[in-house]
Amino acid sequence: PHPYSRHFEKVIRKEKPDLVVLLGDNVSPFSKQSLVRTYEKFISIYKKVFPLNRTVFILGDNDGLDNRYRPNKEVILYLSFMPKLNSSFFEWRYKNLVFTHGNIESSYKEEKAYFIIAKILTYINKWIVPKVVSKALKLKLRAKNGTFVFAGHIHYLGNVDSVYFCGTFSKEKLLYDKNESLGYVVIRDNGKVISKKDIRLVKLRI
Repeated sequence: PHPYSRHFEKVIRKEKPDLVVLLGDNVSPFSKQSLVRTYEKFISIYKKVFPLNRTVFILGDNDGLDNRYRPNKEVILYLSFMPKLNSSFFEWRYKNLVFTHGNIESSYKEEKAYFIIAKILTYINKWIVPKVVSKALKLKLRAKNGTFVFAGHIHYLGNVDSVYFCGTFSKEKLLYDKNESLGYVVIRDNGKVISKKDIRLVKLRI
Protein backbone atom coordinates (compact mmCIF):
# COMPACT_ATOMS: atom_id res chain seq x y z
CA PRO A 1 0.00 0.00 0.00
CA HIS A 2 0.80 3.68 -0.04
CA PRO A 3 2.57 3.66 -3.42
CA TYR A 4 3.66 7.26 -3.11
CA SER A 5 6.62 5.81 -1.22
CA ARG A 6 7.68 4.98 -4.81
CA HIS A 7 9.43 1.78 -3.73
CA PHE A 8 7.51 -0.09 -6.41
CA GLU A 9 9.54 1.79 -9.04
CA LYS A 10 12.86 0.63 -7.59
CA VAL A 11 11.65 -2.96 -7.28
CA ILE A 12 10.34 -3.14 -10.86
CA ARG A 13 13.51 -1.65 -12.29
CA LYS A 14 15.64 -4.05 -10.26
CA GLU A 15 13.67 -7.25 -11.00
CA LYS A 16 12.67 -6.49 -14.64
CA PRO A 17 9.56 -8.71 -14.36
CA ASP A 18 7.45 -10.14 -17.18
CA LEU A 19 4.31 -9.28 -15.23
CA VAL A 20 3.39 -7.62 -11.95
CA VAL A 21 0.61 -8.55 -9.52
CA LEU A 22 -0.55 -5.76 -7.21
CA LEU A 23 -2.24 -7.46 -4.27
CA GLY A 24 -4.56 -4.74 -3.04
CA ASP A 25 -4.48 -1.68 -0.81
CA ASN A 26 -2.56 -0.26 -3.75
CA VAL A 27 -3.43 3.31 -2.75
CA SER A 28 -4.16 4.89 0.60
CA PRO A 29 -7.83 5.56 1.35
CA PHE A 30 -6.89 8.34 3.77
CA SER A 31 -6.21 10.95 1.11
CA LYS A 32 -8.21 14.19 1.04
CA GLN A 33 -9.03 13.38 -2.57
CA SER A 34 -11.53 10.77 -3.74
CA LEU A 35 -10.29 7.19 -3.99
CA VAL A 36 -10.65 7.26 -7.79
CA ARG A 37 -8.61 10.47 -8.05
CA THR A 38 -5.94 8.91 -5.81
CA TYR A 39 -5.90 5.86 -8.10
CA GLU A 40 -5.59 8.08 -11.17
CA LYS A 41 -2.49 9.72 -9.70
CA PHE A 42 -0.99 6.32 -8.87
CA ILE A 43 -1.70 4.93 -12.35
CA SER A 44 -0.17 8.00 -14.02
CA ILE A 45 3.10 7.24 -12.17
CA TYR A 46 2.89 3.45 -12.46
CA LYS A 47 2.33 3.22 -16.22
CA LYS A 48 5.56 5.14 -16.84
CA VAL A 49 7.40 2.36 -15.00
CA PHE A 50 5.55 -0.77 -16.18
CA PRO A 51 2.89 -1.57 -18.82
CA LEU A 52 -0.69 -1.78 -17.57
CA ASN A 53 -1.45 -4.68 -19.95
CA ARG A 54 1.11 -6.81 -18.10
CA THR A 55 -0.27 -5.96 -14.67
CA VAL A 56 -2.84 -7.67 -12.44
CA PHE A 57 -4.82 -5.26 -10.25
CA ILE A 58 -6.20 -6.97 -7.13
CA LEU A 59 -8.21 -4.73 -4.81
CA GLY A 60 -8.07 -4.82 -1.03
CA ASP A 61 -10.41 -3.67 1.70
CA ASN A 62 -8.87 -0.18 1.76
CA ASP A 63 -9.06 0.56 -1.95
CA GLY A 64 -11.68 -1.82 -3.31
CA LEU A 65 -14.55 -1.94 -0.84
CA ASP A 66 -17.09 0.68 0.14
CA ASN A 67 -18.28 1.46 3.67
CA ARG A 68 -20.63 -1.55 3.54
CA TYR A 69 -17.70 -3.87 2.71
CA ARG A 70 -19.02 -4.34 -0.83
CA PRO A 71 -17.07 -3.75 -4.07
CA ASN A 72 -16.39 -0.05 -4.60
CA LYS A 73 -18.27 0.57 -7.86
CA GLU A 74 -16.41 3.79 -8.72
CA VAL A 75 -12.95 2.24 -8.42
CA ILE A 76 -14.00 -0.91 -10.30
CA LEU A 77 -15.56 1.15 -13.08
CA TYR A 78 -12.39 3.22 -13.39
CA LEU A 79 -10.11 0.16 -13.52
CA SER A 80 -12.46 -1.73 -15.87
CA PHE A 81 -11.54 0.55 -18.76
CA MET A 82 -7.79 0.06 -18.33
CA PRO A 83 -5.75 -2.61 -20.12
CA LYS A 84 -4.87 -5.31 -17.57
CA LEU A 85 -4.44 -9.07 -17.20
CA ASN A 86 -7.34 -9.82 -14.86
CA SER A 87 -11.13 -9.64 -15.17
CA SER A 88 -11.95 -10.19 -11.48
CA PHE A 89 -10.53 -7.57 -9.14
CA PHE A 90 -10.59 -9.75 -6.03
CA GLU A 91 -8.96 -12.99 -7.19
CA TRP A 92 -6.65 -14.04 -10.03
CA ARG A 93 -5.75 -17.64 -10.85
CA TYR A 94 -2.77 -18.63 -12.96
CA LYS A 95 -1.59 -22.23 -13.39
CA ASN A 96 -1.46 -23.61 -9.81
CA LEU A 97 -1.35 -20.14 -8.23
CA VAL A 98 -4.10 -18.03 -6.64
CA PHE A 99 -3.62 -14.33 -5.92
CA THR A 100 -5.94 -12.47 -3.55
CA HIS A 101 -5.75 -9.59 -1.10
CA GLY A 102 -6.35 -11.93 1.80
CA ASN A 103 -9.50 -10.65 3.50
CA ILE A 104 -11.22 -13.29 5.58
CA GLU A 105 -13.64 -10.78 7.14
CA SER A 106 -17.08 -9.91 5.81
CA SER A 107 -17.51 -6.42 7.29
CA TYR A 108 -15.44 -3.53 8.69
CA LYS A 109 -16.90 -4.25 12.12
CA GLU A 110 -15.66 -7.82 11.87
CA GLU A 111 -12.30 -6.61 10.55
CA LYS A 112 -11.81 -4.32 13.57
CA ALA A 113 -12.67 -7.16 15.92
CA TYR A 114 -10.27 -9.53 14.13
CA PHE A 115 -7.53 -6.91 14.29
CA ILE A 116 -7.86 -6.60 18.08
CA ILE A 117 -7.78 -10.40 18.41
CA ALA A 118 -4.78 -10.56 16.03
CA LYS A 119 -2.88 -8.00 18.14
CA ILE A 120 -3.45 -10.08 21.27
CA LEU A 121 -2.43 -13.30 19.50
CA THR A 122 0.68 -11.63 18.05
CA TYR A 123 1.66 -10.51 21.55
CA ILE A 124 1.37 -14.13 22.75
CA ASN A 125 3.04 -15.66 19.67
CA LYS A 126 3.64 -13.63 16.51
CA TRP A 127 3.39 -16.67 14.23
CA ILE A 128 -0.19 -17.58 15.21
CA VAL A 129 -1.90 -15.03 12.92
CA PRO A 130 -0.27 -16.19 9.63
CA LYS A 131 -1.12 -19.79 10.53
CA VAL A 132 -4.77 -19.01 11.27
CA VAL A 133 -5.21 -16.74 8.23
CA SER A 134 -3.52 -19.26 5.91
CA LYS A 135 -5.97 -22.00 6.94
CA ALA A 136 -8.95 -19.66 6.55
CA LEU A 137 -7.75 -18.52 3.10
CA LYS A 138 -7.26 -22.05 1.81
CA LEU A 139 -10.80 -22.92 2.91
CA LYS A 140 -12.29 -19.74 1.47
CA LEU A 141 -10.52 -20.18 -1.88
CA ARG A 142 -11.03 -23.96 -1.94
CA ALA A 143 -7.34 -24.31 -2.71
CA LYS A 144 -6.43 -27.84 -3.78
CA ASN A 145 -3.23 -29.67 -2.93
CA GLY A 146 -0.36 -28.31 -5.01
CA THR A 147 -1.91 -24.82 -5.19
CA PHE A 148 0.02 -21.84 -3.87
CA VAL A 149 -1.91 -18.88 -2.46
CA PHE A 150 -0.45 -15.33 -2.45
CA ALA A 151 -1.91 -12.64 -0.20
CA GLY A 152 -1.17 -9.28 1.38
CA HIS A 153 -3.54 -7.75 3.95
CA ILE A 154 -1.76 -8.65 7.21
CA HIS A 155 1.48 -6.84 6.26
CA TYR A 156 3.72 -9.85 6.81
CA LEU A 157 6.45 -11.28 4.60
CA GLY A 158 6.69 -15.04 4.91
CA ASN A 159 4.87 -18.27 4.23
CA VAL A 160 2.93 -20.97 6.00
CA ASP A 161 3.26 -24.09 3.88
CA SER A 162 1.57 -23.23 0.56
CA VAL A 163 0.28 -19.78 1.55
CA TYR A 164 2.62 -16.85 0.92
CA PHE A 165 2.11 -13.48 2.59
CA CYS A 166 3.73 -11.03 0.22
CA GLY A 167 4.70 -8.21 2.56
CA THR A 168 4.17 -4.50 2.08
CA PHE A 169 5.95 -1.35 0.94
CA SER A 170 4.53 0.61 3.88
CA LYS A 171 6.60 1.26 7.01
CA GLU A 172 3.42 1.66 9.05
CA LYS A 173 3.34 -1.02 11.74
CA LEU A 174 0.11 -2.97 11.98
CA LEU A 175 1.04 -6.33 13.52
CA TYR A 176 4.68 -6.73 12.52
CA ASP A 177 7.89 -4.71 12.61
CA LYS A 178 9.29 -3.53 9.28
CA ASN A 179 11.97 -6.28 9.28
CA GLU A 180 9.09 -8.80 9.17
CA SER A 181 6.80 -6.92 6.79
CA LEU A 182 8.76 -4.90 4.21
CA GLY A 183 9.28 -6.82 1.01
CA TYR A 184 7.80 -8.65 -1.96
CA VAL A 185 7.73 -12.03 -3.71
CA VAL A 186 9.29 -13.10 -7.00
CA ILE A 187 7.94 -16.11 -8.88
CA ARG A 188 9.88 -17.85 -11.65
CA ASP A 189 7.57 -19.24 -14.34
CA ASN A 190 9.40 -21.94 -16.28
CA GLY A 191 6.91 -24.73 -16.74
CA LYS A 192 3.36 -26.00 -16.56
CA VAL A 193 3.40 -26.02 -12.77
CA ILE A 194 5.08 -23.65 -10.30
CA SER A 195 7.02 -25.37 -7.51
CA LYS A 196 8.19 -24.09 -4.13
CA LYS A 197 11.74 -23.64 -5.42
CA ASP A 198 10.38 -21.15 -7.99
CA ILE A 199 9.13 -18.79 -5.25
CA ARG A 200 11.48 -16.30 -3.62
CA LEU A 201 10.79 -13.84 -0.79
CA VAL A 202 12.76 -10.60 -0.95
CA LYS A 203 13.19 -8.32 2.07
CA LEU A 204 13.33 -4.57 1.56
CA ARG A 205 15.76 -2.39 3.47
CA ILE A 206 14.16 1.04 3.83
